Amino acid sequence: MQLLLNDGAGRLREANGQLNVTFARTDQWVVLPQVVDFNRDGRPDLVLRMNSANFAPVNSSRTILLNRGNAVFADVSEVFRENAPTGISVGDFNRDGLNDLLTLYSDKVIVHRATKPIDLALFADVAPVITTQPAAQSATVGGAVELVATAAGAPLPTLQWRRNGVAIPGATEAILRIPSAALADAGSYTVVATNAAGATTSAAAAVTVSAEVPRLANVSTRASAGSGDATLIVGFNIAGTGAKTVLVRGVGPQLGLFGVNEFVADPALALFAGATQIGENNNWAPALAADFAAVGAFALAANSRDAAMKVTLPPGAYTIHLRNSGAPAEALVEVYDLSRDAGTQLSNLSCRLNVAAGQTVIVGAVLDGGSRPLLVRNVGPGLSQYGVAPVLDNPRLGVFAGATTVAANDDWEAALEPVFSAVGAFPLARGSRDAALRLVATPGGYTIHASGAGAGVALIELYAAP
Repeated sequence: MQLLLNDGAGRLREANGQLNVTFARTDQWVVLPQVVDFNRDGRPDLVLRMNSANFAPVNSSRTILLNRGNAVFADVSEVFRENAPTGISVGDFNRDGLNDLLTLYSDKVIVHRATKPIDLALFADVAPVITTQPAAQSATVGGAVELVATAAGAPLPTLQWRRNGVAIPGATEAILRIPSAALADAGSYTVVATNAAGATTSAAAAVTVSAEVPRLANVSTRASAGSGDATLIVGFNIAGTGAKTVLVRGVGPQLGLFGVNEFVADPALALFAGATQIGENNNWAPALAADFAAVGAFALAANSRDAAMKVTLPPGAYTIHLRNSGAPAEALVEVYDLSRDAGTQLSNLSCRLNVAAGQTVIVGAVLDGGSRPLLVRNVGPGLSQYGVAPVLDNPRLGVFAGATTVAANDDWEAALEPVFSAVGAFPLARGSRDAALRLVATPGGYTIHASGAGAGVALIELYAAP
């Protein structure tokens, strides 16, 4: 038998300890429990019949549980010791204002009049017992913390939450909510349950609060870059309330040291806000080497012809053009979060390009500060609504942590539509063969492999999702 109590918010919690009864024989079980105000005190009580595993009736040693208030029960079965009924019903059969018991047998029916007073000694106070221990919580600054603890006893215990042994004013409910955690909220939390029979302290729950919020620390795209219409164009968004300093790199020659044979020999970067160019770089400056190390970016060889620049930008949408004056070849475009402030974050990376038959485009991301959902899309057919042709047919996605596949998708599902809307991604027609997935990523590095059938234009997108 299980007692579940509604906390008033549509959630149920287990409160078996408040029944204050145990069943000694494991082969016995409850049959048809009845909820009735047996002693007419305005509180719902429980009247039970026991049965054994082979359905043979057994002595009703656990028959009447009276509610002492707040769903804390006392076993008062000594008022009824009739053996082996096949059924029990409750009612005021003689209209005297008291509830009687009707017991059924194979050969008779007996009505037991409620004439025996219930021994008040059965209502002795019961010391508190912690029935739900609080669990450890981790949060970032501004995030929510919710600790839950419950206790049983008679009378029902009052609760007092403590942090580092000090009572928290007003924290006397089963749920302790901290809607916006600060660093000062970190500590060891306990709850003390108290009633007339004594006091009991719960186990301690550690609450840790980190100054960092889950964020995209780095996003990148490796793809083929050419000139003119074949220019590699990468978009990114900054969301929040303040300016953010980012490091942008366009890597070509350094890829050769990693085994890439055909790389852009002299990449040049141009940064745009809308149609306005706001920054550019051809060959990176040695002064940026310290910034490379600060964000964990691999070093560039001295005097290499790779490109890099550091810029401070307000929230908004930006595009990076990686220009290549030679034949199309591989290049890597990277955006790093240098300022690491919580109020403003990298929220999106996108790359529109011509995908050759058999080609796989690789998008990278590094997540810091905690777990958070990510939305990844590889859009081909969905671009047709904007007049793009030819598009990549039947795009596919795979998300990897190292060599391990953590998520994959071929055709997106309609359940993702609210996520598209939440991040501001354009809608896709239901039944299109575009690819999209949502995953909850833990801190670390990921690569997204985007491919498709045949050749055509595709848009690969990565969003920090709600």
